[in-house]
Amino acid sequence: MEASRVLATNEGVDLVRRCRAGDGAAWEEIVSTFSRRIFNLAYRFTSSTESAEDLTQEVFIRIYKTLEQYDAKHGDLANWLMRLARNLMIIAIGKEIRKTLMRKTSMTIHFIYEQLAEMLRMKLSVANLPSKSKKRLINYRQI
Repeated sequence: MEASRVLATNEGVDLVRRCRAGDGAAWEEIVSTFSRRIFNLAYRFTSSTESAEDLTQEVFIRIYKTLEQYDAKHGDLANWLMRLARNLMIIAIGKEIRKTLMRKTSMTIHFIYEQLAEMLRMKLSVANLPSKSKKRLINYRQI
């Protein structure tokens, strides 16, 4: 068991080293090896194929940009990639939730503003009525 873990860690270190050196085949191997796992994780977060595909693509872009940060002392490549993917997905979902809440809050504030504006228009309309009409309206509202 320990030997296979050391082998997996060494393979990950080698893949990352080759990627850092500009070896496109090494990057393709990382993508082909981990794309399904990362997609499945993204799908569990989003429950949407389209969103999961978008997140998977974003994760691989971020992984490529942060390969310099990979350190085998902190775990093998698979664990590092999945931890990074999970963290990026949590951030992305959080941003989406905040955006949705802001949109709903904005809609609520707009609705309240419209209601207040309508009430003000009604009060001004009543205030501009002749006093006899105001008395009839007030008496009608009390019924």
